[in-house]
Amino acid sequence: MDRAILLPKNTTLVLDNCRLKLSDRCRDNFIRSANCGVGITEIKPLRNIHIIGVGEVVVEGAEHPRATGDAGKALSGDAAMIPGRYTPVSYGTDAGVAGENQQSDWRSIGILLAYVENFSLQNLMLKNAHSWAISLEHCAYGDIHGLKPPSL
Repeated sequence: MDRAILLPKNTTLVLDNCRLKLSDRCRDNFIRSANCGVGITEIKPLRNIHIIGVGEVVVEGAEHPRATGDAGKALSGDAAMIPGRYTPVSYGTDAGVAGENQQSDWRSIGILLAYVENFSLQNLMLKNAHSWAISLEHCAYGDIHGLKPPSL
C-alpha cells in the first residue's frame, strides 16, 4: 500500500484472509478515519466505522519505514537502534532528506480513528506498526476484540 485506506462515516471494511503491507514509499497510516489528515484543520465527528477481519488478516508496516516512533524525536537513519530501548531519536529513511519532515508524526500510527462514535475493530493482527498500533482520538462507543499478537 502506498497510502492509508480512508474510511468515511457509515463504512464497514471487511478484510477477508489477506495481508496488507505498507510499501517503502508510504509515509502514512495503515487505515484512518477520513475526517483527519494532511491539510484538514477541523476534524468533524463521524459515526459507524467498522474494520472487520475474517480468517487470517495481517496488516503490516513497511520493510524500510520512512518514519517511525515518537513525534517528539528527530529521525535518524541508523537502523541499528535497539527496538524497545529508549533512544533520543526515531528511525526513518526520510532522515536527512530535504523537504521531508525530520520528525515522526501522526502518520506513523497504524490505525487512527478521530472523533468516531460507534466503531469496531475485530479479528486483526497488526505487525510492525511504525509507532502506536492503534490510536482512538476522542472516540466513543467502540467494540474492540479478537486482536491477535504478531507471530514471531
